[in-house]
Amino acid sequence: MPNVTFDILSEMPLVARYEEAFCRATGVTLKLVPAGVPSELLSLGEHQNPFCKLISSSGAVGEACWASEAEAQRRAARNLSAETVRCFAGLNVVAAPVLLGGRHVATWMGGQVFTRKPTQADFEKVANQLAELGLDADLERVRTAFFDTRIVEAGRFKALQELLALFAQHLGECASRLWLSPQHGEPECVLRAKEFLQAHLGEPIRLARVAAAAHLSPYHFCRVFRSATGMTVTEYLSRLRVEKAKTLLANPSARVSEVAFATGFGSISQFNMVFRKWAGKSPTEFREACEVRSV
Repeated sequence: MPNVTFDILSEMPLVARYEEAFCRATGVTLKLVPAGVPSELLSLGEHQNPFCKLISSSGAVGEACWASEAEAQRRAARNLSAETVRCFAGLNVVAAPVLLGGRHVATWMGGQVFTRKPTQADFEKVANQLAELGLDADLERVRTAFFDTRIVEAGRFKALQELLALFAQHLGECASRLWLSPQHGEPECVLRAKEFLQAHLGEPIRLARVAAAAHLSPYHFCRVFRSATGMTVTEYLSRLRVEKAKTLLANPSARVSEVAFATGFGSISQFNMVFRKWAGKSPTEFREACEVRSV
């Protein structure tokens, strides 16, 4: 949504709860970062892999580590899906995009784990690469940290990636619903308009009716509404209808055509077009994804 920035998203209590729960459940660190390729190496905080923390202090090695993280984020942004990249040392980094209204706002980053037990030959190869990159560190400390790195078997790591994708989708949907709701501090006329739109969601709605509910002229109302929400009335209503449609589509017995008309869309083609714009997929694709998650 136009008025939801990364800073606002990252302050949602749900983010901290996700990061803590993910780490406790999987042993893998998780961090929410802004969308786009970072300008510097990401710090995963107190739970960062000690091996990564130790070697990335060197300039050239740090650049190589950054390249892996950046590539994971590029793939996630390009494909709008959770993506994994293996760094030069054999560790896996995963990135999952968080979308709001079809817009990539943030990325979940995690990983820094092996998917199989490393061997002495693996370490010797990595040690040679680190030497070529000019790493000046106690080799024994590096060795210990390397072999102490967490191992998440390949099948479990794939499940971890899928879980992260679900986290990203859920966070985006929660943020969308939150910022579509009436917000404290918004002008009274905007609050009245939002309440009116939510109450008449399934009906044909003309701008004049909404403006009248807000007790303003249509021209003045449009200016105030966009200034307060970052959206036009049409964009807001479309987003509201799509969010309601998502809820209805979760019911497998409800036909797509029924959902379209129940949420105020004039035709199936309009419903498909608007839904894809704001949800990033068609209503049918969204329903299929819901069915997969429920299995």
